[in-house]
Amino acid sequence: MNKKENEANIPMNTEYKLNGKYHAFKSDHLQKLIIIDKNYSDFQTFYKNEKRTVYLGYIDAFEMLNNLKCELIPITVRYLIEEQEFTTHLKAERSNQNRLIENILPFFEQLEEYETCSKIVKLHKLISL
Repeated sequence: MNKKENEANIPMNTEYKLNGKYHAFKSDHLQKLIIIDKNYSDFQTFYKNEKRTVYLGYIDAFEMLNNLKCELIPITVRYLIEEQEFTTHLKAERSNQNRLIENILPFFEQLEEYETCSKIVKLHKLISL
């Protein structure tokens, strides 16, 4: 299977605002786009403050993967550090669904967000079928 067959081949054309400017985002396949329009002094501070946002994006991407019955949903995270725009590319893959249980679930357990924890466990079971 090539990359295009693994992804949801749904064109994506949207606009988002980052650092006071509007940007066009086009892709030939569906992605989860996470925009964090806050300026951070360094990556460590960004990650500490936005880890929950990124993990919620992962959960959304795995839901998309499950609903569309595809193998891969790319995730694009756009953010600011010292007024510079950065992009990080991640992916939610059916073959790596254990990330939900091993990394993301313990984070939400620590925050005592049990509704999110329940959602993660149910989603993992659905993807595993």
